[in-house]
Amino acid sequence: MVFQHFNLLEHLTALENITEAPVRVYGVSREEARRTGLRLLRLVGLANHADRLPYRLSGGQQHRVGWLRTA
Repeated sequence: MVFQHFNLLEHLTALENITEAPVRVYGVSREEARRTGLRLLRLVGLANHADRLPYRLSGGQQHRVGWLRTA
């Protein structure tokens, strides 16, 4: 379940929003987290938007990034 407010960190890109927790919480290397994050973004059709800040994404795109944060 993903709530209507996606709680994305506004100062981080879509990719950074996905990779921050695995790096800080689970100790995954930044490079491994980046590879996984890009793979996940590709799966949901957002690979071209990896470097965009949340305000530059549509609501649906923000929703998918929020969903990937939980994956």
